[in-house]
Amino acid sequence: MKYPGHSRSAAASLNTLNRINVAQTIEAMNRTGECQGERARFFDGRPEARGILCPGFLGGAKAFVGCLLFLMLAGAAGCLSTRPWPPANLSEPGWTVRQGQAVWRLPHGEREIAGEVLVATRSDGSGFVQFSKNPFPLVIAQVRSGRWEIEFPPQGKRYSAPGKPPLRLIWLHLPLILSGKPPPKNWLWHSDDNGWSLENGANGESLTGYFAS
Repeated sequence: MKYPGHSRSAAASLNTLNRINVAQTIEAMNRTGECQGERARFFDGRPEARGILCPGFLGGAKAFVGCLLFLMLAGAAGCLSTRPWPPANLSEPGWTVRQGQAVWRLPHGEREIAGEVLVATRSDGSGFVQFSKNPFPLVIAQVRSGRWEIEFPPQGKRYSAPGKPPLRLIWLHLPLILSGKPPPKNWLWHSDDNGWSLENGANGESLTGYFAS
């Protein structure tokens, strides 16, 4: 499968990705409760600049009190660790690794980025995905043990939360679907000998590609 018109340079891909305000995405997930009743946490590499978001599943006065207590605890006890997850050791037994090419169409069809994709899955439900524009990784995502984490290295942003991956973060769902889980409601998944595609029907964001191994 070839993708004519997608020979975007690494620098142009980085500029495109830098226009995505992922912080607003996480804030929106908290407001709409997409984090399964938990709050997403984001870090920009500086401990003093950690993003602290109020729990989106509380309402009214309870929300104010809950958020106030949360901020007090976070400030006093330092309970929000900025330590990233250790990298997945794909040489360990049990990993199924796929590598190939992919095109990431951003929400609402605004822009597209072509690059190299690596997806690894395990029978225990763990998953790892990296999308790169050689030599730069653009997206690194992991799911394991009821938690998820996604990193956007060009922006120095990292997000993590318990629960199921949010619908707004399409990369977290690719390894789960390749493990045999059904796609989220109103999403489109197709796979055959020519390649695969995953689309979020709500906002038009999609991944299209093929695996060479």
